[in-house]
Amino acid sequence: CGMCTPGFVVNMYALLQENPKPTAEEVERRFDGNLCRCTGYRPILDAFHSLATTDIEDLAGAPCATRGERGAGAATLPACAGGCAKGGSCKKAEGGEAAGIDAARARREAGGVTFYRSGDNSTTWAQPSTLAQLCDLMSSSSSPYEIVASNTGIRGVKKYYDNAAWGGDDAGTAAAPSETLLINISRIQELNFVQQNSNGVELGCLTTLRDAIEALADSGGVKGATLSAHIAKVASQQVRAAATIGGNLSLHIKYPAFPSDVATILAGAGASATLVDPETKKESSVAVEDLKSV
Repeated sequence: CGMCTPGFVVNMYALLQENPKPTAEEVERRFDGNLCRCTGYRPILDAFHSLATTDIEDLAGAPCATRGERGAGAATLPACAGGCAKGGSCKKAEGGEAAGIDAARARREAGGVTFYRSGDNSTTWAQPSTLAQLCDLMSSSSSPYEIVASNTGIRGVKKYYDNAAWGGDDAGTAAAPSETLLINISRIQELNFVQQNSNGVELGCLTTLRDAIEALADSGGVKGATLSAHIAKVASQQVRAAATIGGNLSLHIKYPAFPSDVATILAGAGASATLVDPETKKESSVAVEDLKSV
């Protein structure tokens, strides 16, 4: 029917921007989060396998790396020469749209706090670019505020919980967040990092679940591999690419009904979290399993 097609296409486009020559397994993993009720997935899988390097199921003819056309009896993929056997011009991108996206990101230079207001002036949206600016906003605000990054949690999962868990009553509608100040922390580079050291892996609170999966897998050892494999089962490809470690733990703290796999496995692994007091800007460390009591 075509209803699922845009999701599959965008998912595969994102994969090719990250890895122009994915394996068949990597292509299949990107099916996560996309549902089709018509086809049983086989035709979609066949189509997107043409984007992968040689598939064991297709030894009779491997696809051209650029156009997905199959050559008779080809066992390996030759280097792309910029064209194909049919004489059509090669459509291989030289930067293209991805370069424009990267350039736009590069223009987001750190500066002062940026403020936006809703049309009815009921809500203010603030974007600090440093941790110090964030602390100042939190300590000086006289209005209730909510800290957001990708904001996949409150708007994305609250429908799964009973009303009481989200501040409503059992008979009424679950209460949506009513803060008049939303603080977007996604531009604070001090909170977005991955470090490997003698103590293990250190993740900034803005580290996405996807980046955490890769970092833990690369850390070596059974513990890192186990954590990585479990987080890969949380949510979907699209959500893991945006949702953050810090956001997940925050939902775990604020909403007891939120069943956070991330908090559970990090607590089981003996992980700790570094907290910053917005008033004094002093740091302290607390075990993940004790976060709710802080």
